[in-house]
Amino acid sequence: VVGEYWDGERWVLVDAQMSPAFVKNLNIPFNVLDVPRDQFIVGGDAWLMIREQSADPEKFCVTPEMEQPRGTQYVLSHVVQDIAGLNKAECLCWDEWGLSVDTTTEESVFAHAQLGLIDEVAELTRANNPDLVELQRLYQHEVFQFHGTINCWSPAVPFEQMPLKVTLAG
Repeated sequence: VVGEYWDGERWVLVDAQMSPAFVKNLNIPFNVLDVPRDQFIVGGDAWLMIREQSADPEKFCVTPEMEQPRGTQYVLSHVVQDIAGLNKAECLCWDEWGLSVDTTTEESVFAHAQLGLIDEVAELTRANNPDLVELQRLYQHEVFQFHGTINCWSPAVPFEQMPLKVTLAG
């Protein structure tokens, strides 16, 4: 999990979970407070790797030891989260809503009528300095909107109780 912040010139990826000891023990060769774009696969990159390069969707997961969340639908949820975050709608990395809840299998993801829209958002969100005006316009589309309830796949919840349904009061 990484965070991003705008430093006045560009978006900077930060892996705040990595302590100096962890970095040393794992021989991480880069500054974890400025993770190079080629060292972390963001949602848009993962989506386009699946769509354009036939990447195995099952390789995209939280950790190999966890059965879920993983796969195409998991990657799609990160594309949705990325466009939301870039529109100041912060969420947890295991939250799903809208399009990412409507498509629960790989088949339903690829059969979805909005595939071109998802591809466009993935392409925009993978950029280091995305076109925020265009992302604001695309974010208005119904498939990206919150509608009261999100599904949460938090590892703090026993797997048999997932997804946890969270109702947002507004």
